[in-house]
Amino acid sequence: MPLKRGFAPVAFDDLAWQDDLSKATGSARRIGEETRSRLEREGQAVNALFACDEDARDGTSLPGCVKVYVPPPGGPLGLVYRLAKGRDGRLYLDHLAFGVRHLPPGVRGGRFIALRTIACTSGP
Repeated sequence: MPLKRGFAPVAFDDLAWQDDLSKATGSARRIGEETRSRLEREGQAVNALFACDEDARDGTSLPGCVKVYVPPPGGPLGLVYRLAKGRDGRLYLDHLAFGVRHLPPGVRGGRFIALRTIACTSGP
């Protein structure tokens, strides 16, 4: 089924996704599963994407990546993607990480995802 105009296809690596969910609380896990199901059916609204900071205040560096807040517009969870090209030449969003966004100073328990330190500018 073709996606609506303004939506991009999203691909998930099952092992990486399971790793993300293993770090999530019950409600975050539920939201993540519902979000993935919707994204696989409908794609990601392109107008909801934000460029990741190349040098964020917490030390993460994700040049070339984009993110969305879950639930929109500014929820406590997030997804990080990189743009990738399929073998057929079509572009898609490649899921890199899902989880709790940047936590306030002094709060323990992780950061925006325990990002698998990935290079957003490299291919899959």
